[in-house]
Amino acid sequence: MHESSVGGPLLWPAGEPWASCSQEHDAPFGLTTPEEVRTLRRIRALGVWTDEDHAEVSRINAGHDPSLLPEGPHPLVPVAQLYARDVPDLPFPEGTDLLQVLWCPYELVPVPCVLHPEQVLEYPAAHDLDPGSARRIRRWNQDRGRGNRHAVTW
Repeated sequence: MHESSVGGPLLWPAGEPWASCSQEHDAPFGLTTPEEVRTLRRIRALGVWTDEDHAEVSRINAGHDPSLLPEGPHPLVPVAQLYARDVPDLPFPEGTDLLQVLWCPYELVPVPCVLHPEQVLEYPAAHDLDPGSARRIRRWNQDRGRGNRHAVTW
């Protein structure tokens, strides 16, 4: 909980109520609980399914009657937790050092994992360059023996 991550766990104040979703979830698709999503992922990752696995997948895939969902509000699931120390170029409001993103469990269930943000330098797309710059880059690649084989296609 003291690391940047995707899917949790989150650092959460002990006295603070957990964030929740109070919206109605009358969707045209079968709604599953986060635990059922995790169960489906676990079973689908298996090479061989048992009869019990087939039965469980069939039960979950049969869909659910939205009226059978527990009354809201529904606890949100952690999507991402980013510490300012790990993403120095992400602007944080003054006096803060943590960004947490939570989502309704009936919309998205992330796979928990540790996050190691990496700073990258993005260059403009070829169509955003002026023609002179594009020619100079193409010529530079050709002079280095790269031709267009390894160069960005202009």
